[in-house]
Amino acid sequence: MTRKRIAWIAAFLAGGLLVAALTAVLVLRSAWFYGKVRQRLVSVVETATGGRVEIGSFQFDWRKLRAEVKGFTLHGTEPPDRPPLLRAASAAAGLKIVSLLKRDVDIRDLEVIDPRIYLIIYPDGGTNIPKPRLHKHSETTTVEDILDMKIGRFHLQNGIFEVEARIKTPFEARGQNLNARLQYDPAGPRYRGDISIQPLDFAWPGLATTPFGVALAVTAERNRIELNALRLTTGDSVIQASGTLENLRAPHGTFSYQVRVPVLDLDRVIETKLLDRGTIQV
Repeated sequence: MTRKRIAWIAAFLAGGLLVAALTAVLVLRSAWFYGKVRQRLVSVVETATGGRVEIGSFQFDWRKLRAEVKGFTLHGTEPPDRPPLLRAASAAAGLKIVSLLKRDVDIRDLEVIDPRIYLIIYPDGGTNIPKPRLHKHSETTTVEDILDMKIGRFHLQNGIFEVEARIKTPFEARGQNLNARLQYDPAGPRYRGDISIQPLDFAWPGLATTPFGVALAVTAERNRIELNALRLTTGDSVIQASGTLENLRAPHGTFSYQVRVPVLDLDRVIETKLLDRGTIQV
């Protein structure tokens, strides 16, 4: 092959790459792509939850691949005169495109401002959490994956969790390396979830904010939550638990647990001086 022909081939390939790059930029900046991202966001949430999504304003920065929603609302099965299952003042996510062809997108970072969770527990043990939208072939027998999500880091700011007429608790959480997989079994019906966060900082009234690792496997169905496995780690402390919670309106349950906590770790969590040294095992 002559040098001239090689030069022509190289120029052709370079031109092709340039055209592809310019095309990608034009697509990312187009109203079509903007609309697709917005539509995809609503579709994914509604399919996974079975609820109805409302969004206020929507912005997408194609340079940073960052989407931001103002006024996010997820309606469950609650009556129209009750607050929605979830609402947030804003939610922003930085995206990482793994594969355009496979529509494979990871979330680099997620920030949610003022999340409000409103849970209703009805007399029969049902809740206002809707059923996910399943494919027709899996409505009766097939266990279906409804969520498989990875988030590099996240921050939930100024949150409130409320169970109607019972508790209303503020919370705040931030974490890294969140991996969550959720399945739905219509035969139960029941949800099965596996969650891992390494680490999680969770602020709850009466407890100091302490980063800890979380590995959780849980099954939830009407009026019953089964904790298949829970492992919490921080420093040299390890807590492992499993058990079942029955009757969500008058909760009671049976749990088994193993705890190994150095006294200094416990002092940091409950902000009380117990001993200078030692380990507590339960």
